[in-house]
Amino acid sequence: MLNWHKVFTLLLICCICTLVTKAQPDSLDVEESLPFEMAEDTLPPPPPQIDWQPSEWPNDSINTTPSPANKMTSFCGIDFGFISLRGKYGNAFSKSHPLNSKNFSSYAFRVNLFHKKINVIQNYFGIATGLGYTHERLSFRNATAFSNSAPGFSIVDTLEYKTNQLRRNGIFAPILLEFNTKNNNSDNNNMRVAVGLAFSYYFAQQGLTRYTINSNSHLESRITKIYGAQRFYGEFHLKFCYRHLGFFVTAPLNSIFSQVNAFPITFGINANSKLF
Repeated sequence: MLNWHKVFTLLLICCICTLVTKAQPDSLDVEESLPFEMAEDTLPPPPPQIDWQPSEWPNDSINTTPSPANKMTSFCGIDFGFISLRGKYGNAFSKSHPLNSKNFSSYAFRVNLFHKKINVIQNYFGIATGLGYTHERLSFRNATAFSNSAPGFSIVDTLEYKTNQLRRNGIFAPILLEFNTKNNNSDNNNMRVAVGLAFSYYFAQQGLTRYTINSNSHLESRITKIYGAQRFYGEFHLKFCYRHLGFFVTAPLNSIFSQVNAFPITFGINANSKLF
């Protein structure tokens, strides 16, 4: 005999499983839709669109504080000074000596073109070098005769003296220790001091002599190769600069002539520039 209560129980279980299976997709759809709807509600609003270009940004957003200058300006610019030619131990030549110079007719003109400094203590102290061009003109009181073949100098007394000069053109490069009283070179009250050595090479030297004979005839002599004239030359530099003006003194390390001690000491003013 069939056991009807078992059959009835089995059918009941099958019906319950069928109902559960049909109802499960609907519950999953509801469970997945809830997080999606919540995610949409919690999204942040989009950022506003900015049409500014970097060049149009306010100045307040950019640091415009000027930084200290990297250069000192004690060297660059123009130097003009008078030359006093001195003998051994710095003594002046006697009035009868062929190398007795006219101090205010003897001058040096220098154009300091290039300046490079290495900071050691911020901008207060540094080591600098540069490059410049120099033109020097020494005028003598007596009718000095230059020679290109024999040492020494002589005075021509039989002719009326008019002009007697030694002209030199060269380049020079200094090695300087520079001191600044302010860290920022843009300060107008900044005092600059530079001290060091300079080395020169004179690529052109000329002895120019002019005489007058009988008040009518003129005699001119130009010697480009003066006997004993030094081409390589060294000197001591000292400069004081305040704002755009300065004062300088140079003293030689060696004589400009090999056969006689002749040391040109130059002193003058410097118009420095912050454009270099």
